[in-house]
Amino acid sequence: MSAGLRPRRGLAGLATSLVLEHGRRKKRGDALTTKASQVALAKAAAEAAAISASSSWVLACAAIALVAGAPGIALAHKRRGDAAAAPARALANMAAASLSFLGVGYSLAFAFNSLAPTTFPLRWFGALDLASMVNVSTDALVDGVPELAWAALQLAHAVLAAAIAGTPSFRQLQNHRAGGAVSAVFAALFVAVVYAPICRLLWAGGFFATRWNALDFSGSIVVHVAGGAAAMGYYVFGGTLSARSAKPAEMAAPLTETTRSAASNAHAIGVALLWLTTLALVGGSTVVAGASAATAILSTHAAAAAGLLTWQLVDFVFPPTVMPEAEGARGMDATMHTSLGAVAGLAAASGVAGFITVNGGILIGIVAAAAARIVRGMGAGAVHCMGGAAGAILLGLVASPAAPFYGTGTPLTAASQTGVQIATVCLTFAYSFVVGGLCAFVGAVVGAVFGGGNGGDAGVI
Repeated sequence: MSAGLRPRRGLAGLATSLVLEHGRRKKRGDALTTKASQVALAKAAAEAAAISASSSWVLACAAIALVAGAPGIALAHKRRGDAAAAPARALANMAAASLSFLGVGYSLAFAFNSLAPTTFPLRWFGALDLASMVNVSTDALVDGVPELAWAALQLAHAVLAAAIAGTPSFRQLQNHRAGGAVSAVFAALFVAVVYAPICRLLWAGGFFATRWNALDFSGSIVVHVAGGAAAMGYYVFGGTLSARSAKPAEMAAPLTETTRSAASNAHAIGVALLWLTTLALVGGSTVVAGASAATAILSTHAAAAAGLLTWQLVDFVFPPTVMPEAEGARGMDATMHTSLGAVAGLAAASGVAGFITVNGGILIGIVAAAAARIVRGMGAGAVHCMGGAAGAILLGLVASPAAPFYGTGTPLTAASQTGVQIATVCLTFAYSFVVGGLCAFVGAVVGAVFGGGNGGDAGVI
């Protein structure tokens, strides 16, 4: 959710002042004011308890997403030839993305600099006042929770986006000695120069949010469109160099029954982890563990379920032009790729979960899966990008007054909001594709210079 106008205040300072005032009034023997201060202290205690409960919910959701996100992406989008390398590359990607976000990404996204809010184009990057989180107050509140807890949830979003953007490096570098370094370099650059500005524009009072009223609840645009577009840019800008580290003969080898079973199991686990990650992120974005979180989680789950079944139905009515045997030769069983419909549904629901009900989630899942199936041959990034774009664009049409966050800037008219969402998606895609591709090229150069060719264990970073 947008944090451009988020209130910041210190609960510790409030409680301390109330205690001191209570003591002063008690010494004066003012019974009435003493009673009033007692009531104020009781309210402060109740508020502190509510903040503690919300903080616990947000931190639990952030921890789940951090642990499950990157491995889920790696397993959900792997091929047989990279079975050993993908998780290792994903861990390198996650570590680098985390340090990049904590070091500079959070500050670039959410710190306010001296530029006027209307200055274009920047306000794309914030100041470095919050670099390494050193100046983040321990008692400052953001959206009703301590800022450090809120930052942990933002870190989980950034790690998931970097994992989506890095899927090409998981697959192309399975036998490259510098493969882990390439994934790490790309992830660090992506978070700093792609994710942070897009996050700022939408979630930190940037141009898209304040001037256009663009909406993105938990990452359809910021995470899935930006990450998916960067992954597509990776293939274009960095794929030529990275592909030298692959073993085409191994990647083309047909699956045996043993490897097919192992690949199917790993893929199912990956999709399940990604499913869990997305539910945690949308739940945590509501801040409070209550009816609003339940509605967002159920709507997202419904979108994923509808997307999976829609993809299977479309495959049944319009069989893929690539025969199952050919899919298997490339490392993915034909029955496995139908679960990508769930991925498309999750990407679509992320950005709208707070503004829709279950029925809206089902509709978005159906449309997102049908759209993503068209571009499935363009890679994992295209599935995430198309799914996220479909959900963001449909927001103005499926937003429901019964949804928990409908009144917080939700579209006044479907037509105007749809136009805003389309423009935001297109600009996000263009920026992420080009700049993310350049980040991939830098990473690929690192691999070409320091990798020394193929060789080494696929599972060793």
